[in-house]
Amino acid sequence: MAVPVLKRTRSLLRILGWTRAHAGALCLIGVVLTGVLGWVASGLELRTDLTELLPADHPAVEALRTVAPRQRSASNLVVLIESSDPGRTAAFFGALAPGIAALQPDVLTQVDWGPDPEPAQYASRWRWLYAGLSDLAEVERLAEQLVARRSSPLYVGLDDEDPEEGLAALERKMNERLPRPPAGPRFASADGRTIGLRMWRRRDGLGGLGDHEALAAVQRAVRAIDPARFGDLRVRYTGPIAQAVEEQAAIRDDLSLATLACVALVLGVLLLCLGRLGLVAAALWPTIIALAAALAVARVGLGSLNLNTAFLVSIILGNGINAPIVLLAELARQRTRGFSLPRALPRAILASARGITGAMLAAGAAYAVLGATRFRGFRQFGLIGGIGMAAVLVATLVALPPLLYLLERRAPRLVAPGVDRFSPVIARGIGCLKAGRRGPILVGVLSLVAVVGAIRFAAHPIEWDLTRLRSSQGEAGLLWERMEQLGMGSVGAGYIANTAVLLVDRPEDADRIAAALRAHDAAGPRLLAEVRTLGSLLPRDQPQKLRALARLRALVDRELGRHGELLAAEERARLRAARPPEDLRVVTADDLPRAVREAFTEVDGTRGRLVGIDADGTRYHDWDGHVLLALSSSLAIDVDGRRYVAASAATVFAGMLATLLGDAPRLATYALLAVAAILVLLFRREAMPVLAALALGLVWLVGAAGIFDLRLNFMSFAAIPISIGVGADYAANIWSRGRNASRDSGIGPVVVLCSLTTIIGYSSLLLGRNGALRSFGLLCDVGEVTCLLAALLSTTLFRRRRCT
Repeated sequence: MAVPVLKRTRSLLRILGWTRAHAGALCLIGVVLTGVLGWVASGLELRTDLTELLPADHPAVEALRTVAPRQRSASNLVVLIESSDPGRTAAFFGALAPGIAALQPDVLTQVDWGPDPEPAQYASRWRWLYAGLSDLAEVERLAEQLVARRSSPLYVGLDDEDPEEGLAALERKMNERLPRPPAGPRFASADGRTIGLRMWRRRDGLGGLGDHEALAAVQRAVRAIDPARFGDLRVRYTGPIAQAVEEQAAIRDDLSLATLACVALVLGVLLLCLGRLGLVAAALWPTIIALAAALAVARVGLGSLNLNTAFLVSIILGNGINAPIVLLAELARQRTRGFSLPRALPRAILASARGITGAMLAAGAAYAVLGATRFRGFRQFGLIGGIGMAAVLVATLVALPPLLYLLERRAPRLVAPGVDRFSPVIARGIGCLKAGRRGPILVGVLSLVAVVGAIRFAAHPIEWDLTRLRSSQGEAGLLWERMEQLGMGSVGAGYIANTAVLLVDRPEDADRIAAALRAHDAAGPRLLAEVRTLGSLLPRDQPQKLRALARLRALVDRELGRHGELLAAEERARLRAARPPEDLRVVTADDLPRAVREAFTEVDGTRGRLVGIDADGTRYHDWDGHVLLALSSSLAIDVDGRRYVAASAATVFAGMLATLLGDAPRLATYALLAVAAILVLLFRREAMPVLAALALGLVWLVGAAGIFDLRLNFMSFAAIPISIGVGADYAANIWSRGRNASRDSGIGPVVVLCSLTTIIGYSSLLLGRNGALRSFGLLCDVGEVTCLLAALLSTTLFRRRRCT
C-alpha cells in the first residue's frame, strides 16, 4: 500500500513527537483515569428483575409494581425436607419451625405449616347456600315425592323416578363441590419421608432483590439447624421464588464463565498472531480503558445493569479490540519493512485510520440504534455498546501510542516484531478461497442458497416456543411436580389467584369490572377459567335461597311429623339429610375463611378491591408466545374510559414479545441508514463496494438463519443491528486498503483475526445454560461468519479506481 507523503502528516508527526516525549506521564494519566473509571464502575449493580427489561411506564410493569405491594402474600417459596426415616424428617421440621417463624413479618408475610382445614369447614358449614336455586327446588320436589309415595296408597309417579335415589344424587353433587378436607396436619407424603413448608412474601417484581433475600434468609435458618446432623436428610427448594432465583443464578454463572473464557481465548489468539506479550498488552489497553469508560457511564447514567446488558463485557472485549488489532498489525507490517517505531507508527496510523474509524463508528452506530427501542434491556445495551465502541476508537488513537513509546524505551523486546504464526496460514486460506473464478462462483452459490433460506426465514422469523429460551431446568423446576403432589401448587399469584391479580379503585367496582373482564375474554381468546372477587366467593341470591331453605325445612319437619312412621329407616335418614340446618343466615365476607379474607385484603386493611384471575389450563400454555399475547389481551379491559391491566408475569413476557414484533424491523432499518451515512461520509464514492459487501453479508445471514432454523427472540433480535455494524467494520477495513484482490492480502488475515476475537466473545455465551443467551451468541456468530466472508470475497467482484 502506498504511504501518503510526509507533508500531509506534519500535524500527526508533531503530535506523536510530543506524545513520545511525554509517554510516561501520559501512560500514568491513562492508568489513573482507568482506575477512576473502574472505581466508578465498581458501584454498578446487576438487577435481575425481569421487569427491568421493559420501560418503567409499560402497563404490565406498572400493574405489577402497583398491585404487588398491595398484596399481603403474593409469591411463595417451598422447602422440601426429605429423609429415608420419617422420624428424622419430622424432627428436622420441628427444629426448623422456630427459625422460620422468626422471619415473620420482616422477611416472610405468612407461613403455611400444613393444609388449611378452614376452607373445607366453611364449605361444609354453608354448603346449602352455595347450592343453586334449581337444586333446592329439586330437593323440595323429591322430598315431597318420597313422603307421598309412602303415605298415599293411591300415589302413582309419572315416571320410574326413585326420589330416594334422586336425593342421594343431589347430595353427591353438592358434596363434590366442597373442598376436600386436608389429609393431615402437614404437607407430607403418604410415607412421611417428605414434608413440605410453604412461605409467602410480598412481591417486588419478577425475581427481584427481595426474592433473593428471602431465599437467603430461609437458607440461613436451615443451616443453623445443620441438616447433616439428621443423617441422610436433604433440604431442597422450589416454588416461584426458588425457580426465579435459580434461573438468574444460572445466567450470572453463565456470564462469569463467558467472560473468563472470552479473556483467555482472546489472549491466546492475540499471542499467536502478535508473538509478543507486550503487543498483546498493548492491544488490550485501549479496550480496557473503553470498557471502564462504558461501565462508568452506565453507573452514572443508569445505575445498574440488567440481564441483557450484563454480558456486554465479553462483547465489548471481543468487538472493541478490533481497532487496536488493525493498528498493531499495520505497525508490525511497517516495522518488518525496516522502519523504526517512531517512523512506523505514523505510517501505520495513516494507513489504518480511515478503516478503523469507519469500522468503530459504524459498530457504535449499530449499537446506539438500539436506543430507539422502548425495550429497556436493549436501550441500555445500545448506550453502553455505542459508548464502548467510540471509546475504543479514541483510546486506540490516543492511549495506545504513548504505551508503545514507553514500552520501546523501557523494554524494546516487548514491542519488537514477533513471529506471526497466524497470518501466513490465514493468507494462504484466503488466497485459495479467491483463486481464479472460485471467488465469484462461491459468491453466486452462497447467494442462491441464502435466497432460499431467507424465504424460509421470512415465513417464521419469530421464536414462539419459549421453552427454547429458558435455562436448562434446575432443581427448583424439577421439584415443581413434587411440590404439587404435596398440595402446595396452584397458588402462583397468592391465595387469590394462580395467574393474575387486578386492582380496581373501589370495592364496589370489583364485580362490575370482573364481569366486563369475563365478557371481554369470552368474546376473544377465551383463556380465562375464573375471575373471582370477594363478592363472587359469597353465595348468590341468598335471600331467595334462605326462603327456599325455610320452606324445605318446614316440609321435612311436617312430613316427618305426620308420616315418619310410614317411612323406612333409610328413607327417614335420607329425608333428615335433606333438612337444612336451623342456623343458616346471610353469609358475609367476615364469615369467609381467614386465608381467603386476607387474600382480598390489602396491606393497609382495604378489602375487596383485588380481583383474582385463573387461566384455563386446557387452553393456556406459558411456553407459547402466541398464547401469551392472547392472554395479555384478556388481562386488560377498558371500563368507563379507564384502562385496567392485571398484574402477571405473563403480561411482562407478552410485553417483551410485543416490543420485539414492533421494534425489530424499525431498528434494522435505522441501523442500515446510520451505518450507510457514516460510510458515505468517510468513503464518499468508494462507499459503494463497502455497502455492497455489507448487503451481501446480511443476505447470507438471513439465509443462514432460515436454513438452520434460527429465529428472533426478545434477546437475539439485537444480533441484526449488531451484524450490520460488524459487516461495515470488516468491509471498511478491507476496502480502505489496496486497489484489488492482490493488494488486500495484508489486511485480510488481520480482519479474520478481528472476527475471530469477536466470535470468541459471542461464542462464550454458548457455554451457558440459558437458551436466550445461547440463541443470541449463535446468531451473532453466524453474522460474523457471513459478514466476514462477504467482506473477503467482495474484492473478487469489485475493483477500486485508486488506492488510499
